[in-house]
Amino acid sequence: MAGVSLVALTACGKPMEAPEAVINKAKQAVMDVSSGHVTAMATAKGTNVTDNLNFDGKMELAFDKSDLTKPKADFHVALSGGLKAAEKSLNGAFDLNFVTLDKLYYAKLNKLSTSDDSLITVQPFIDKYKGKWLKIAEDFIPQNIRDMQVEDEATKLKQQKMKELFVQSTLFDVTKEYGVEKLNGRSVYHYGLSVNTDGFKDYMAKAAAIDGREMTIQEIEEAVKVLDYIKEAELYVDVEDYYILKSVFKFSGEALNQGSNLEVELTIEGSDFNKSVSVKAPEGAEDFNPLNLMMGLGGVPTEPTVTPEEGAPADTTVTEPVGTDAASTKGTIDTTANGTEGDQ
Repeated sequence: MAGVSLVALTACGKPMEAPEAVINKAKQAVMDVSSGHVTAMATAKGTNVTDNLNFDGKMELAFDKSDLTKPKADFHVALSGGLKAAEKSLNGAFDLNFVTLDKLYYAKLNKLSTSDDSLITVQPFIDKYKGKWLKIAEDFIPQNIRDMQVEDEATKLKQQKMKELFVQSTLFDVTKEYGVEKLNGRSVYHYGLSVNTDGFKDYMAKAAAIDGREMTIQEIEEAVKVLDYIKEAELYVDVEDYYILKSVFKFSGEALNQGSNLEVELTIEGSDFNKSVSVKAPEGAEDFNPLNLMMGLGGVPTEPTVTPEEGAPADTTVTEPVGTDAASTKGTIDTTANGTEGDQ
């Protein structure tokens, strides 16, 4: 009995710790992570009397923010699914790579397909860019993404307060202890969790205050309603360094209208925390201006005609064939006005 008790109370020669202490150390470990790999997988199923939804998604992220002046990340997301509503059925898939390095941004669209007629009509324009690494001008990157790479002293102080608040707040309660298990060769504490709604309310109010905002009681109550959808949560914490190596969340509940139900399962796994992570700029990336795509999606006029300026001969017009570039239109201009060829 003494031998069995000794085995049950130790993990790799280390005494078992109280769940609350482990969770607090795990939250602190999350705040101290500066690099690593994260994978998230999600599945969703929704049904009601006549409609149904099926969705699968996967996200992979390699990141390194150890040098705050030069953060880098390699992000990949793939989504696929279908929706059947009444007599209409839609299916689609999306696959994208995104890399940021030295404040430069690259993207590659691997796949974009859908049965939606509205997108099928512009598919030829999208296909021009598929499978190519494109270098995106900084001006076209959303400001909130660019701001993530700018950290002045005031921002650093705010972030530090946010980290301390996160560690101090009780957001989940441990409801079940599964013991110490093996996960990918590592010993981990495995816990079942439940949402601490009051803890979330307190956290949101204090976080808003740190950010210079104020949330009303009504706003907080509305925001935490989504927590009711979390029916199950599990956490796997490394016994040695307290990194969260895996977490599983299961959501279910009534969707947009009565009689409908939505079920979502989200699994997040992490590895290589605070280790060297390789993120490289793609080779042969082409400069990309999103305005070119927007202009293409706007449609191309047929046989555009430029009318002559005032004072020019009435028969002087310039007609440019549709679908050709500047180089291919050389020699198509009617130069009946006076002047040399160079002037024309």
